[in-house]
Amino acid sequence: MARGTESINGVSAGEDDLRCEALVHKHMNSAVDAMVLRCALKLQIFDAIHRHAGRAVSVPDLAAAMPAASVHHSTLRRVLRYLANMHLLAVDGGEAEEVYTLTPASSIYLRTDSEKSLAAFVMLLTEAEMLAPFSALEACVAGKNGPDVPAIELVGGKSFYAMAAMDPAKGKVFDGAMKVMVRRTSEAVVKGCPAVFEGVATVVDVGGGEGIMAAAIARAFPTTKCVVLEQAHVVERAPEIERVEFVAGDMFVSLPRADALLFTRVLHNWSDEKAAEILKQCRKATDGDKGKVIIIDVVIDDSGDDEDVHQVKLIRDIIMMAHYGGKQRTKEEWRSLLSKVGFKNCSFTRLEAFEHVIEARP
Repeated sequence: MARGTESINGVSAGEDDLRCEALVHKHMNSAVDAMVLRCALKLQIFDAIHRHAGRAVSVPDLAAAMPAASVHHSTLRRVLRYLANMHLLAVDGGEAEEVYTLTPASSIYLRTDSEKSLAAFVMLLTEAEMLAPFSALEACVAGKNGPDVPAIELVGGKSFYAMAAMDPAKGKVFDGAMKVMVRRTSEAVVKGCPAVFEGVATVVDVGGGEGIMAAAIARAFPTTKCVVLEQAHVVERAPEIERVEFVAGDMFVSLPRADALLFTRVLHNWSDEKAAEILKQCRKATDGDKGKVIIIDVVIDDSGDDEDVHQVKLIRDIIMMAHYGGKQRTKEEWRSLLSKVGFKNCSFTRLEAFEHVIEARP
Protein backbone atom coordinates (compact mmCIF):
# COMPACT_ATOMS: atom_id res chain seq x y z
CA MET A 1 0.00 0.00 0.00
CA ALA A 2 1.26 3.45 -0.86
CA ARG A 3 2.40 5.60 2.05
CA GLY A 4 -0.34 7.81 3.43
CA THR A 5 -3.20 5.73 2.03
CA GLU A 6 -5.80 3.52 3.65
CA SER A 7 -7.63 0.45 2.45
CA ILE A 8 -11.25 0.76 1.27
CA ASN A 9 -12.89 -2.65 0.71
CA GLY A 10 -9.46 -4.14 0.06
CA VAL A 11 -8.39 -1.44 -2.41
CA SER A 12 -5.76 1.12 -1.48
CA ALA A 13 -7.03 4.66 -1.40
CA GLY A 14 -5.08 7.50 -3.00
CA GLU A 15 -3.10 6.67 -6.14
CA ASP A 16 -4.19 3.00 -6.34
CA ASP A 17 -7.84 3.92 -5.88
CA LEU A 18 -7.54 6.60 -8.57
CA ARG A 19 -6.19 4.04 -11.03
CA CYS A 20 -9.15 1.77 -10.29
CA GLU A 21 -11.59 4.61 -10.81
CA ALA A 22 -9.80 5.67 -14.00
CA LEU A 23 -10.05 2.11 -15.36
CA VAL A 24 -13.82 2.08 -14.84
CA HIS A 25 -14.21 5.52 -16.42
CA LYS A 26 -12.06 4.46 -19.38
CA HIS A 27 -14.24 1.46 -20.15
CA MET A 28 -17.61 3.05 -19.49
CA ASN A 29 -16.71 5.87 -21.87
CA SER A 30 -14.96 3.75 -24.51
CA ALA A 31 -17.76 4.47 -27.00
CA VAL A 32 -16.20 7.93 -27.25
CA ASP A 33 -13.32 6.37 -29.20
CA ALA A 34 -15.67 5.19 -31.93
CA MET A 35 -17.54 8.50 -32.04
CA VAL A 36 -14.37 10.58 -32.29
CA LEU A 37 -13.20 8.31 -35.11
CA ARG A 38 -16.55 8.78 -36.85
CA CYS A 39 -16.22 12.55 -36.38
CA ALA A 40 -12.74 12.54 -37.92
CA LEU A 41 -13.95 10.58 -40.94
CA LYS A 42 -16.97 12.83 -41.47
CA LEU A 43 -14.69 15.86 -41.36
CA GLN A 44 -12.18 14.11 -43.69
CA ILE A 45 -9.33 14.87 -41.28
CA PHE A 46 -7.16 11.91 -42.33
CA ASP A 47 -7.59 12.68 -46.03
CA ALA A 48 -6.80 16.36 -45.51
CA ILE A 49 -3.57 15.53 -43.68
CA HIS A 50 -2.63 12.99 -46.36
CA ARG A 51 -2.98 15.62 -49.07
CA HIS A 52 0.00 17.43 -47.54
CA ALA A 53 2.21 14.68 -49.02
CA GLY A 54 3.73 13.52 -45.77
CA ARG A 55 4.44 16.97 -44.36
CA ALA A 56 3.32 17.79 -40.84
CA VAL A 57 0.22 20.00 -40.76
CA SER A 58 -0.59 22.80 -38.33
CA VAL A 59 -4.12 23.29 -37.00
CA PRO A 60 -4.75 26.43 -39.13
CA ASP A 61 -3.47 24.73 -42.29
CA LEU A 62 -5.49 21.62 -41.60
CA ALA A 63 -8.63 23.68 -40.97
CA ALA A 64 -8.14 25.42 -44.31
CA ALA A 65 -7.71 22.06 -46.10
CA MET A 66 -10.89 20.52 -44.68
CA PRO A 67 -14.09 20.66 -46.79
CA ALA A 68 -16.24 22.20 -44.04
CA ALA A 69 -17.15 25.82 -44.66
CA SER A 70 -16.29 26.85 -41.12
CA VAL A 71 -13.85 25.07 -38.80
CA HIS A 72 -13.31 26.11 -35.20
CA HIS A 73 -9.62 25.78 -34.38
CA SER A 74 -10.16 25.25 -30.66
CA THR A 75 -12.48 22.24 -31.01
CA LEU A 76 -10.49 20.83 -33.93
CA ARG A 77 -7.39 20.90 -31.71
CA ARG A 78 -9.24 18.95 -29.02
CA VAL A 79 -10.32 16.26 -31.50
CA LEU A 80 -6.78 16.02 -32.88
CA ARG A 81 -5.41 15.67 -29.35
CA TYR A 82 -7.77 12.75 -28.74
CA LEU A 83 -6.84 11.09 -32.05
CA ALA A 84 -3.17 11.41 -31.14
CA ASN A 85 -3.87 9.68 -27.83
CA MET A 86 -5.52 6.87 -29.83
CA HIS A 87 -2.26 6.58 -31.85
CA LEU A 88 -4.09 7.51 -35.04
CA LEU A 89 -2.18 10.77 -35.40
CA ALA A 90 1.35 11.76 -34.46
CA VAL A 91 1.86 15.20 -32.92
CA ASP A 92 5.00 17.29 -32.65
CA GLY A 93 5.78 20.76 -31.33
CA GLY A 94 4.36 22.71 -28.42
CA GLU A 95 0.73 23.60 -27.71
CA ALA A 96 1.02 26.89 -29.58
CA GLU A 97 2.60 25.37 -32.70
CA GLU A 98 1.73 21.68 -32.73
CA VAL A 99 1.75 19.90 -36.09
CA TYR A 100 0.20 16.58 -37.03
CA THR A 101 0.99 13.66 -39.33
CA LEU A 102 -0.73 10.34 -40.01
CA THR A 103 0.44 7.20 -38.27
CA PRO A 104 0.78 3.93 -40.23
CA ALA A 105 -2.61 2.78 -38.90
CA SER A 106 -4.52 5.84 -40.14
CA SER A 107 -2.53 6.11 -43.36
CA ILE A 108 -3.28 2.54 -44.40
CA TYR A 109 -6.75 1.88 -42.97
CA LEU A 110 -8.50 5.27 -42.57
CA ARG A 111 -7.64 7.17 -45.75
CA THR A 112 -10.62 6.81 -48.05
CA ASP A 113 -8.41 6.36 -51.13
CA SER A 114 -6.31 3.57 -49.61
CA GLU A 115 -6.90 0.12 -51.11
CA LYS A 116 -7.08 -1.22 -47.55
CA SER A 117 -9.38 1.51 -46.27
CA LEU A 118 -11.92 0.59 -43.60
CA ALA A 119 -13.28 4.11 -43.39
CA ALA A 120 -16.69 3.33 -44.88
CA PHE A 121 -16.98 0.28 -42.63
CA VAL A 122 -16.25 2.42 -39.57
CA MET A 123 -19.06 4.75 -40.63
CA LEU A 124 -21.45 1.82 -41.05
CA LEU A 125 -20.62 0.27 -37.67
CA THR A 126 -21.06 3.56 -35.84
CA GLU A 127 -24.54 4.27 -37.19
CA ALA A 128 -27.25 4.36 -34.53
CA GLU A 129 -29.04 1.26 -35.83
CA MET A 130 -25.79 -0.72 -35.67
CA LEU A 131 -25.04 0.42 -32.13
CA ALA A 132 -28.56 -0.23 -30.79
CA PRO A 133 -28.17 -4.04 -30.46
CA PHE A 134 -25.41 -3.61 -27.88
CA SER A 135 -28.04 -2.24 -25.50
CA ALA A 136 -29.74 -5.65 -25.57
CA LEU A 137 -26.73 -7.88 -24.91
CA GLU A 138 -28.12 -8.90 -21.52
CA ALA A 139 -31.01 -10.62 -23.32
CA CYS A 140 -28.47 -12.82 -25.12
CA VAL A 141 -27.15 -13.88 -21.71
CA ALA A 142 -30.35 -14.16 -19.69
CA GLY A 143 -33.24 -13.80 -22.15
CA LYS A 144 -35.89 -16.36 -23.08
CA ASN A 145 -34.88 -16.56 -26.75
CA GLY A 146 -31.73 -18.62 -26.21
CA PRO A 147 -28.04 -17.77 -26.63
CA ASP A 148 -27.94 -18.03 -30.44
CA VAL A 149 -30.43 -15.25 -31.22
CA PRO A 150 -28.46 -12.08 -32.00
CA ALA A 151 -29.30 -8.95 -30.07
CA ILE A 152 -30.07 -7.10 -33.32
CA GLU A 153 -33.15 -9.30 -33.79
CA LEU A 154 -34.27 -8.51 -30.25
CA VAL A 155 -34.26 -4.75 -30.85
CA GLY A 156 -35.31 -4.57 -34.50
CA GLY A 157 -36.60 -7.93 -35.55
CA LYS A 158 -34.22 -8.25 -38.54
CA SER A 159 -30.86 -9.97 -38.82
CA PHE A 160 -27.93 -7.92 -40.05
CA TYR A 161 -27.97 -9.74 -43.39
CA ALA A 162 -31.70 -9.07 -43.83
CA MET A 163 -31.11 -5.40 -43.08
CA ALA A 164 -28.23 -5.27 -45.57
CA ALA A 165 -30.42 -6.93 -48.22
CA MET A 166 -33.02 -4.20 -47.74
CA ASP A 167 -30.37 -1.49 -47.99
CA PRO A 168 -27.95 -2.30 -50.87
CA ALA A 169 -25.71 0.64 -49.91
CA LYS A 170 -25.06 -0.92 -46.48
CA GLY A 171 -24.49 -4.30 -48.09
CA LYS A 172 -21.96 -2.79 -50.49
CA VAL A 173 -20.02 -1.18 -47.62
CA PHE A 174 -20.02 -4.45 -45.69
CA ASP A 175 -18.87 -6.43 -48.73
CA GLY A 176 -16.09 -3.91 -49.35
CA ALA A 177 -14.80 -4.25 -45.80
CA MET A 178 -14.89 -8.04 -46.03
CA LYS A 179 -12.82 -7.90 -49.22
CA VAL A 180 -10.16 -5.80 -47.51
CA MET A 181 -9.92 -8.22 -44.59
CA VAL A 182 -10.02 -11.40 -46.68
CA ARG A 183 -7.36 -10.01 -49.02
CA ARG A 184 -5.03 -9.49 -46.07
CA THR A 185 -5.84 -12.93 -44.69
CA SER A 186 -5.28 -14.60 -48.07
CA GLU A 187 -1.82 -13.07 -48.31
CA ALA A 188 -1.01 -14.36 -44.82
CA VAL A 189 -2.28 -17.86 -45.66
CA VAL A 190 -0.28 -18.48 -48.83
CA LYS A 191 2.83 -16.97 -47.24
CA GLY A 192 2.60 -18.47 -43.76
CA CYS A 193 0.95 -21.85 -44.29
CA PRO A 194 1.77 -23.28 -47.75
CA ALA A 195 2.06 -26.86 -46.45
CA VAL A 196 -1.69 -27.06 -45.88
CA PHE A 197 -2.23 -27.16 -49.67
CA GLU A 198 0.47 -29.71 -50.48
CA GLY A 199 -1.03 -32.73 -52.23
CA VAL A 200 -4.45 -31.05 -52.52
CA ALA A 201 -5.68 -31.56 -56.08
CA THR A 202 -9.06 -29.87 -55.55
CA VAL A 203 -10.16 -27.37 -52.92
CA VAL A 204 -13.68 -25.99 -52.55
CA ASP A 205 -13.82 -22.52 -51.01
CA VAL A 206 -17.21 -22.65 -49.29
CA GLY A 207 -18.89 -19.25 -49.08
CA GLY A 208 -15.85 -17.77 -50.81
CA GLY A 209 -17.60 -14.63 -52.09
CA GLU A 210 -15.96 -13.19 -55.18
CA GLY A 211 -13.04 -15.60 -54.97
CA ILE A 212 -10.33 -13.50 -53.32
CA MET A 213 -9.00 -16.41 -51.28
CA ALA A 214 -9.41 -18.90 -54.13
CA ALA A 215 -7.53 -16.58 -56.49
CA ALA A 216 -4.62 -16.31 -54.04
CA ILE A 217 -4.48 -20.09 -53.72
CA ALA A 218 -4.65 -20.60 -57.49
CA ARG A 219 -1.77 -18.19 -58.03
CA ALA A 220 0.39 -19.71 -55.30
CA PHE A 221 -0.40 -23.37 -56.05
CA PRO A 222 -0.95 -23.79 -59.81
CA THR A 223 -1.60 -27.55 -59.58
CA THR A 224 -4.55 -27.08 -57.20
CA LYS A 225 -7.98 -26.71 -58.77
CA CYS A 226 -10.06 -24.11 -56.92
CA VAL A 227 -13.85 -24.10 -56.79
CA VAL A 228 -15.89 -21.39 -55.07
CA LEU A 229 -19.28 -22.48 -53.75
CA GLU A 230 -21.63 -19.54 -53.32
CA GLN A 231 -25.27 -18.54 -53.55
CA ALA A 232 -26.66 -18.26 -57.07
CA HIS A 233 -26.87 -14.45 -57.07
CA VAL A 234 -23.18 -14.23 -56.11
CA VAL A 235 -22.14 -16.70 -58.81
CA GLU A 236 -24.08 -14.71 -61.44
CA ARG A 237 -21.91 -11.64 -60.90
CA ALA A 238 -18.67 -13.44 -60.06
CA PRO A 239 -15.52 -12.20 -61.83
CA GLU A 240 -13.56 -14.39 -64.21
CA ILE A 241 -10.47 -15.70 -62.39
CA GLU A 242 -7.90 -17.95 -63.98
CA ARG A 243 -8.12 -21.55 -62.63
CA VAL A 244 -11.06 -20.68 -60.36
CA GLU A 245 -14.53 -22.11 -60.99
CA PHE A 246 -17.71 -20.72 -59.40
CA VAL A 247 -20.54 -23.11 -58.51
CA ALA A 248 -23.96 -22.24 -57.08
CA GLY A 249 -25.14 -24.25 -54.10
CA ASP A 250 -26.22 -24.39 -50.47
CA MET A 251 -23.60 -25.50 -47.95
CA PHE A 252 -26.33 -26.81 -45.64
CA VAL A 253 -27.61 -29.18 -48.35
CA SER A 254 -24.53 -30.53 -50.12
CA LEU A 255 -20.95 -29.70 -51.06
CA PRO A 256 -18.95 -30.58 -54.18
CA ARG A 257 -16.55 -33.49 -53.72
CA ALA A 258 -12.98 -32.37 -53.11
CA ASP A 259 -9.72 -33.19 -51.36
CA ALA A 260 -10.25 -30.21 -49.07
CA LEU A 261 -13.16 -28.01 -48.03
CA LEU A 262 -12.08 -24.48 -47.14
CA PHE A 263 -13.97 -22.07 -44.89
CA THR A 264 -12.59 -18.54 -44.60
CA ARG A 265 -14.32 -16.45 -41.93
CA VAL A 266 -17.53 -18.45 -42.49
CA LEU A 267 -18.14 -20.80 -39.56
CA HIS A 268 -17.92 -18.03 -36.97
CA ASN A 269 -21.19 -16.70 -38.40
CA TRP A 270 -23.06 -19.75 -37.13
CA SER A 271 -23.99 -21.37 -33.85
CA ASP A 272 -22.37 -24.69 -32.95
CA GLU A 273 -25.51 -26.52 -34.08
CA LYS A 274 -25.57 -24.84 -37.50
CA ALA A 275 -21.80 -25.11 -37.95
CA ALA A 276 -22.04 -28.83 -37.22
CA GLU A 277 -24.68 -29.20 -39.97
CA ILE A 278 -22.25 -27.65 -42.45
CA LEU A 279 -19.33 -29.79 -41.29
CA LYS A 280 -21.42 -32.96 -41.65
CA GLN A 281 -21.71 -32.12 -45.34
CA CYS A 282 -17.91 -31.97 -45.45
CA ARG A 283 -17.69 -35.61 -44.32
CA LYS A 284 -19.96 -36.60 -47.21
CA ALA A 285 -17.96 -34.55 -49.73
CA THR A 286 -14.51 -35.96 -48.90
CA ASP A 287 -13.02 -39.35 -49.72
CA GLY A 288 -13.12 -41.36 -46.50
CA ASP A 289 -10.16 -40.61 -44.27
CA LYS A 290 -8.20 -38.84 -47.03
CA GLY A 291 -10.10 -35.58 -47.14
CA LYS A 292 -9.79 -32.65 -44.78
CA VAL A 293 -11.31 -29.37 -43.73
CA ILE A 294 -9.28 -26.17 -43.75
CA ILE A 295 -10.74 -23.46 -41.54
CA ILE A 296 -9.35 -19.94 -41.56
CA ASP A 297 -10.88 -18.23 -38.57
CA VAL A 298 -10.26 -16.57 -35.23
CA VAL A 299 -8.92 -18.54 -32.26
CA ILE A 300 -9.39 -16.40 -29.19
CA ASP A 301 -7.25 -18.13 -26.58
CA ASP A 302 -3.85 -18.09 -28.26
CA SER A 303 -1.13 -17.13 -25.80
CA GLY A 304 0.97 -15.61 -28.57
CA ASP A 305 -1.43 -12.72 -29.17
CA ASP A 306 -0.44 -9.29 -27.99
CA GLU A 307 -2.92 -7.29 -25.94
CA ASP A 308 -4.44 -5.35 -28.86
CA VAL A 309 -4.90 -8.42 -31.07
CA HIS A 310 -6.47 -10.34 -28.19
CA GLN A 311 -8.81 -7.42 -27.51
CA VAL A 312 -9.89 -7.28 -31.17
CA LYS A 313 -10.75 -10.97 -31.09
CA LEU A 314 -12.86 -10.53 -27.95
CA ILE A 315 -14.57 -7.50 -29.49
CA ARG A 316 -15.39 -9.54 -32.58
CA ASP A 317 -16.95 -12.22 -30.39
CA ILE A 318 -19.27 -9.67 -28.78
CA ILE A 319 -20.10 -8.26 -32.23
CA MET A 320 -21.13 -11.78 -33.29
CA MET A 321 -23.40 -11.91 -30.25
CA ALA A 322 -24.90 -8.54 -31.09
CA HIS A 323 -25.30 -8.77 -34.87
CA TYR A 324 -25.04 -12.30 -36.23
CA GLY A 325 -25.78 -15.02 -33.68
CA GLY A 326 -22.42 -16.71 -34.26
CA LYS A 327 -19.33 -16.85 -32.07
CA GLN A 328 -15.56 -16.71 -32.05
CA ARG A 329 -14.17 -19.95 -30.66
CA THR A 330 -11.29 -21.08 -28.48
CA LYS A 331 -9.04 -23.97 -29.52
CA GLU A 332 -10.97 -26.32 -27.29
CA GLU A 333 -14.28 -25.16 -28.72
CA TRP A 334 -12.99 -25.71 -32.26
CA ARG A 335 -11.71 -29.18 -31.34
CA SER A 336 -15.01 -30.10 -29.69
CA LEU A 337 -17.09 -28.89 -32.64
CA LEU A 338 -14.94 -30.73 -35.19
CA SER A 339 -14.69 -33.92 -33.14
CA LYS A 340 -18.47 -34.21 -32.84
CA VAL A 341 -18.79 -34.52 -36.62
CA GLY A 342 -15.89 -36.90 -37.07
CA PHE A 343 -12.88 -34.62 -37.58
CA LYS A 344 -10.83 -35.74 -34.60
CA ASN A 345 -7.35 -34.68 -35.70
CA CYS A 346 -6.79 -30.92 -35.61
CA SER A 347 -3.77 -28.70 -35.96
CA PHE A 348 -3.57 -24.93 -35.51
CA THR A 349 -1.17 -22.58 -37.30
CA ARG A 350 -0.78 -18.92 -36.39
CA LEU A 351 -0.86 -16.37 -39.20
CA GLU A 352 0.28 -12.78 -39.52
CA ALA A 353 -3.42 -11.94 -39.34
CA PHE A 354 -6.23 -12.16 -36.81
CA GLU A 355 -7.04 -15.69 -37.99
CA HIS A 356 -5.41 -19.09 -37.58
CA VAL A 357 -5.38 -21.93 -40.09
CA ILE A 358 -7.11 -24.96 -38.60
CA GLU A 359 -6.50 -28.21 -40.45
CA ALA A 360 -8.93 -30.99 -39.49
CA ARG A 361 -8.96 -34.63 -40.57
CA PRO A 362 -11.06 -37.66 -39.56
